Amino acid sequence: MIQGGLMIQAYKKKTGTAGAVCLVAIIAAVVITSAVDPKQAGLANVVVPLLSLVAGIAFVLACWFHIKAKGRSGWWMLVLPLNLLGLVILALLKYRATGDEKNVA
Repeated sequence: MIQGGLMIQAYKKKTGTAGAVCLVAIIAAVVITSAVDPKQAGLANVVVPLLSLVAGIAFVLACWFHIKAKGRSGWWMLVLPLNLLGLVILALLKYRATGDEKNVA
């Protein structure tokens, strides 16, 4: 029995966590970049690329968890390279989670 509007709560929580990590990493990278002179070699030249990598990985994980929270196949990740159109497609996917999957980790 498929009910509309259900999201798997364990994945929904992971989506929020990964999204928060992504946003914090992006904000930290922007703040560090704006505060440091790019012509000077230093720790910022190492930290900013690492923060960008963390933000990218967290973004992909947030998309993965969002897809799984809706009860969909991981194959939907293939629309991500479509950039904004891919994000719109992922956001508009219908929920296919059943009541039995609510607490799946």
